[in-house]
Amino acid sequence: MDISDYLRFSDPRLVEKLRQNTQVVGYEGAPSTAGYSGEASLDASLLQTKPLKKRKSWLPSGLHFFARSKNECVREYFRKGNYKGKCTPLFDGRVVIGPQKLTVSLSMLVLLLMSLTMALHVCPHLVESVEELDGAVHVTKFFTGLLDYFLLPLSWIFFILTAFSDPGIIPRSNPEDRPEELIAEIRPQQIDQRTGMPRPRYLLLNGVAVKQKWCRTCRIYRPPRSHHCSVCDDCVTRFDHHCAVLGTCVGLGNYRYFLCLIVTLGLASLLALGLCIAHIATAAECRKQKVGYFILDHLNDFLVAIFCVLLVGGFAMLNMYHLYITAHNLSTNEHLKRYYRMNPFDYGTKENYSNICCTPDMLLPTVAGGMNILASYRQIGTPNSDCLSELYD
Repeated sequence: MDISDYLRFSDPRLVEKLRQNTQVVGYEGAPSTAGYSGEASLDASLLQTKPLKKRKSWLPSGLHFFARSKNECVREYFRKGNYKGKCTPLFDGRVVIGPQKLTVSLSMLVLLLMSLTMALHVCPHLVESVEELDGAVHVTKFFTGLLDYFLLPLSWIFFILTAFSDPGIIPRSNPEDRPEELIAEIRPQQIDQRTGMPRPRYLLLNGVAVKQKWCRTCRIYRPPRSHHCSVCDDCVTRFDHHCAVLGTCVGLGNYRYFLCLIVTLGLASLLALGLCIAHIATAAECRKQKVGYFILDHLNDFLVAIFCVLLVGGFAMLNMYHLYITAHNLSTNEHLKRYYRMNPFDYGTKENYSNICCTPDMLLPTVAGGMNILASYRQIGTPNSDCLSELYD
């Protein structure tokens, strides 16, 4: 299977460039390949690869963020109706709706109510109160405009991109292929006699052993950094987590949008809290009411302020966590499970942020010569190593 079949690269020329930039350092412990129907020339116990060099493109670096993948093979997978997961793909997979449609609808409703409350109630009344007190009207209008016309619309954009983008669903094996035919392509020593399913195999990436597990549902070897989500019933490339608020998985295809979503929502919540406090303070100065009457008259303002306090606290912790793991090129799944003793995908803070935000396809390792370990649907002959089995099982 060619590397261009299942990788989400927008330009076939990039795939060829990746082949040239990826170097196989060596093969260890290659046994005899007699009688094996797979790729005999690349039969090895461990594959060692060097990290990819960063690609060059005519696009300005900022535009890479909004570049969308155009993988026709994946589009064909959705178009032919082969998809068996719980998500709802539309327009040949260009739009993917997660299985938890109620939760994402409620999240959109809450965001809509917050946006309307700030835009139609808090901000206009704050400006009126400041004008009545002969305060800094221009400064007030600047911050209210920053919230109403920049942060909130930007939050909506990233919410839609995160919730309705393909998170990186990996096509399953052809449903017409029977399991015994798929397993027949794998070497006998790779079959677990107890379960009858292929055993995990190990790949040495940048000096670190990475386990590839066989997915019983999708009937493929999961690509490195991928995981099968039980809620969506899909294997997702560079799986980060399943977000119940968004009703979908967060993976390679939408993690950068998710990262920007929590940053913009955190800033919007902080600014909204400041404007609510300013609105309450200026209203109290204008009306000179008793505390009890004032609270009753502005109860909705106090409730919005309390809600903003909760949002600021939640998004502050969420931002600190994800900015930290992004700096180390880790997913939430990898970090919580402490998957690596030494992370083979950590190329430094600057390079990690650049890859995740601008060129997420560079986060995935490849092997030269047309052998694809990202979405390898057939065995390439990597029997388990006894020492690695003891260390990593």
